[in-house]
This record gives sequence, C-alpha cells and structure tokens, in this order.
Amino acid sequence: MSKGRQRPIIFLISPPTRANSRYIPSSLLSLSAWLDKEGIANNIVDVKIKRDPFAAMKKSDIDEIQRKIVEEIKSARPLFVGISCYTTEYTTVMPLARLIKENCHTTIIIGGLHATLRPEDFIFEDSPVDFVVIGEGEITLAELLRVSLKGSPLEDVKGIAFMRQDRLVRTQDRERIQDLGLLPRPAYEKLNMEYYLKPTRYLVRLLLLSGLHILTTRGCPHQCTFCANRMKKVTYRPIADVVDELKWLKKNYYIDSFYIADDTFCIRKERVYEFIELLGEIPYNSIWAMETTVKSIDEKMIRQLKKAGCIQIDFGVESGSQEALNRMKKGITVEEIEETFRLCRRYGIRTYANVMFNTPEEREEDVQKTINLMKQIRATNYGINLTVPFVGTEVYEKYVSPKLTKDEYYIYNDPDLLYHSIPDKRFRLAKHNLDLPRLYTKVLLRFTLLRAILDITLNRHYWLTLLRSKRRLDYIIYFIEGLKRQARVFYRYFIRFISKKEIIQQ
Repeated sequence: MSKGRQRPIIFLISPPTRANSRYIPSSLLSLSAWLDKEGIANNIVDVKIKRDPFAAMKKSDIDEIQRKIVEEIKSARPLFVGISCYTTEYTTVMPLARLIKENCHTTIIIGGLHATLRPEDFIFEDSPVDFVVIGEGEITLAELLRVSLKGSPLEDVKGIAFMRQDRLVRTQDRERIQDLGLLPRPAYEKLNMEYYLKPTRYLVRLLLLSGLHILTTRGCPHQCTFCANRMKKVTYRPIADVVDELKWLKKNYYIDSFYIADDTFCIRKERVYEFIELLGEIPYNSIWAMETTVKSIDEKMIRQLKKAGCIQIDFGVESGSQEALNRMKKGITVEEIEETFRLCRRYGIRTYANVMFNTPEEREEDVQKTINLMKQIRATNYGINLTVPFVGTEVYEKYVSPKLTKDEYYIYNDPDLLYHSIPDKRFRLAKHNLDLPRLYTKVLLRFTLLRAILDITLNRHYWLTLLRSKRRLDYIIYFIEGLKRQARVFYRYFIRFISKKEIIQQ
C-alpha cells in the first residue's frame, strides 16, 4: 500500500486455486471498481505462482499461497475480507477462511456461484464465515459494508445470509442490476496485468496470443441441464462502454487480442452489428474471438464478424445425437450445427466445438453419432470432456443420489480427474457400459493431438498482429515453451491410453 493511500476497508481475495489461472478475475475487478465508485477503500489480493495453467494444485502450493494471503491481510489489517468461491474451490476456500479468521480476526464475506447456490454450506455453527452475498455482489457488498460499520440492522440488507441465534438468516433476494451501464470500468490497475498479458494458448483456444477476456452481458436464457447459471434473464452492457474499455486497454496495456466470454453475445443481432461498427473506429484492429450458439448466428453475421477481425467462434456442440441434445435441453438441432460450421469454414473463421460424453442417459449409438458429427463438422479445435453433474444443475438434482455432503466436495477439486474420468460412481450419467476414461482419451488423441501440440493458422491478420506486438520476443519464448508443455501433457495421455491404467475412483 503506497504512502498516504487510504487503508483498505476490505480485501477482495482470489482463491488459491486460481493462482495459476490466466483468466482475469472479472467479478473481483467489477466489485472493486464499484466499491471505489462508492468511496469504499479496497484492494485485490491475487497471488500467482509459476505453474501450467489449469494444472491441479499441489498441497504445498496451496499452503504457500494461503500463507502469502494471510501475510498481506495481517500487514494491511482490513476490517473485512471478501472471497469468491466456485464449487470446485469450496475445500480450499473454507480452510483459507478459517486461517484468516484465526490469524487476522477480521469479518469474512463469501460470494460467488457456490455461495449463491448453497449459502448454508458457509453459514453454520462455528463457521469462520460471517456473511454470504447471494447473487450479483456490487450493490449488496457496498450496502453490507456500510450497514456493518454503522451497526444498523442486517435484516435490511437484501441478498445476504448470516447466523443469528444459532440459525441461518437469509434476507430478501436483491433485484438484479438491469442497466449494466451503471457499472464503472473494471479495476484492472489493481492486478499484476503483465501476468495476464503474457502470451497464452488459453485465450483464443490453442492459438498463441496476448490479451484478455471481457464480458458484455450477464445471464443466459438457455435451459441446458448441465449448467448452474441461475440468471436466465440477460442483462446488457452498452456497446459503447465495451468499446471504450477496449480502447482504454489498448492505450494502457497494448493488448493484442480479446475474447468475449459471454454465453449469449449474439443473442441480440443489433448489438453485434453495433459492436462491429464501433470496433472499426479503434485506430488499429485486434485479433478477437467469442462464444455463442449455433442458433444465434447466420451467414450475414459470420461474414461481418470475419471482416471485423473475429478469428474464431466457440460453440457448445455437446453431442451429435439429437436425442441427447433434447435430453440436455440444448434447444439446437444437429442440422443447425452442421450448417453453422459449414458457413464458418466457407468464410475462413476458425471454430472450437465443445463436445461431451457421459451425457444424461447416453447410449452407445449417441456416442457414435457424436464421433460421426465431429468428423462431419471438421472444427479447428475441440474441447472434449466428460459431463460433470455440478451442484445446482438439473443433472445433479436428477441423477446424483445420494447428494454430496460438504465433506465430499473434494471430488470436484482435480480437473484432470473431474473432466477426464468418473471420480465418483454417482457421476456416471451414461446408460452404456463403455469405459468412459478410455473413450475420452481415444477421442482426444484422434481429434486434438496434432492441434494441441502445434496450431498454425494462415490468417494474415494474426501474423501481422504478432509482428506489430510489443511482446514479439515473449511470443517466441512462450511458443517454444508451449510446445514442450503440450508434448508432455499428451505423452501422459498417450501412455495412460495404451497402458489402460486410467485413474478411476469408484
């Protein structure tokens, strides 16, 4: 904390499990910016370590990160600490909260998706957590801090949970923010931006680039049974604000690319065309990508996106079986998938297809139809995973029995086991008897091995962007290191496949 700077009232903590993530912590940036606007001094603690992105953390890593977080809190002595938490982070966030409580004696607030879905997992007798923020956090957190400092009745704060006389009190839900234009620009300056701007293959999937993820909407209207998103109504940022943010990022951080991480960016076509028009006013173009659904896009839009510098579109394909798609409530058809990928190939836009096996009630013929569709659509890259029934999803409620206890959330911890095997027998959703980890590895090697090791595009705009970049030397270094890393990863999968020693916890 610099000399003369106001002591933070609250520290916003990025969980230890994100210490090797290259995804920018958007929720913390938005919370911090809103608190700044409200005149509430705050800071972000985002400890990083040098490890492969998305690799499972070792216990020694977690311990070291927790120690650093506690040291920062003890040094600054904030009155409050806020921690974000996904289900996959529960078993590291709760010990961290207890460690902070024991060493720093501060008020601890938990927010995020799991806190919204299951506040009772955090608020119980002898819990180190004092408050849970439910839903969108900006307005709720600012109000909670003010009320707590004044000693006013907590029941007047909408969207929180806390303990009162040995019982959980949950206040009235807070209305969502309808106009996202009220939110200030994310507080990027509070992060080590050089870490996030190092070239990576996890921004535009598997294509080496330096840049950032951005959001232009919140919520998703779709009903996919494997998704825990409860915000079914979509709210929107003004497109002018989005483009202004991109201009600011170019001016201050020289970004080469960006990825629109909205679930539903293309749901309103007029917004897409407005974005394309305003993006053209930026002095020099960027490489960018996005994700959307095959139903939300058409030939005219694909053509315009290509002209505007969009190099890749990610789609949730999930399955090549119409029956499986219907069971997952995807709301799309196999024919729409085939046509959209054909149009993307026609206009030279790279594609990324998310595909899942172990879908609800999956049969062998569903598996074969999915493999046949993968051959048909010829996506540039594939994201292949086994379906995971996360807490809060329809598939979890329908198929997982008995339900997981808090002590069993460790099952979600290791992404290598979670998405590539069946870490718990309750997680097997398929009806067939195929060896799912072996199926996963076989399909992975068949469709992604070469691309994952070496992804070369002939897109002229991409190479001009790299040549103009202020990080040209970084690209060379990370390209070489990335080749070595990916070769090691896929060697491990290959050995696992041929030796038939998949790690399965029954």
